Amino acid sequence: MKNGKLTVAIVGMGFGSCFLPIYLKHPDVEHVIMVDTNPDQLKALADMYLLDESYYTTDFESVLQNPDVDAVHLVIPPALHAPMSVQLEVCYDNGIAADQY
Repeated sequence: MKNGKLTVAIVGMGFGSCFLPIYLKHPDVEHVIMVDTNPDQLKALADMYLLDESYYTTDFESVLQNPDVDAVHLVIPPALHAPMSVQLEVCYDNGIAADQY
């Protein structure tokens, strides 16, 4: 947490794109990182909201390893929820990002 504000990663930018403007305007959020497997969708959203490349990635693992990420919002299909939640839990249990998740 930087200056008392959060860095939030939104994973899944289909329905997750609905949350982007909320986080961008939230007074307690410093930075938002969009995560999706579709780079064209990420670029289009970044262009729409005038965001640079620091606001998006296709690499979920990089989010797990990023010490600046304070919260991860999984907005993904139900079939992917369990495996990605387990990845987050493993990171927490291994102390990789214990203060983040």
